[in-house]
Amino acid sequence: MASRLPAGAPVTMTLMHTLSFQNRHGSLSVALPPMERGVHSLTLILWQQIIQRHGGVITSALNISCLAKVTDGFTQGHIVRVVRSVLTDRRLRQQQQKPLIAMEFMGALSTMDPIYQEEEDSFKNWYAKTPMGKKRALAMMGGNTGTAKDKGKKKGKKEKKEKKKKK
Repeated sequence: MASRLPAGAPVTMTLMHTLSFQNRHGSLSVALPPMERGVHSLTLILWQQIIQRHGGVITSALNISCLAKVTDGFTQGHIVRVVRSVLTDRRLRQQQQKPLIAMEFMGALSTMDPIYQEEEDSFKNWYAKTPMGKKRALAMMGGNTGTAKDKGKKKGKKEKKEKKKKK
């Protein structure tokens, strides 16, 4: 069984989808790939893995497909927080007698606001204008992103002579 994070460990999420867990024993950072909106299979796998990593047992009583559909628009950080709030030590001990059901997660999920499509679009537009966003767009099109070698490249003798003549 996977190790369970302490209930009081704070979770932070950055724009690059990195989850950081901190407790008295140290910290752990996990990089998550960005989740595409509307990709049901990725959200389904994410729910399964996070529930299992936190000590939950997946049975036929738990409709993960329903959870994946409902959480379209929520981030991985939202899903982690929901699972951590539901899977307390007491609830983990009760799993043999009372299996997990989707409604337990819905209550915790209802207290969170999703990332609306308009917010996501405005963030993508802003990011596309930043230097990193421009490099990413260029790389996606297969263009040269200007490697570190090109930046410090010295000019040839011809270029130096032409520059001196202009002065």
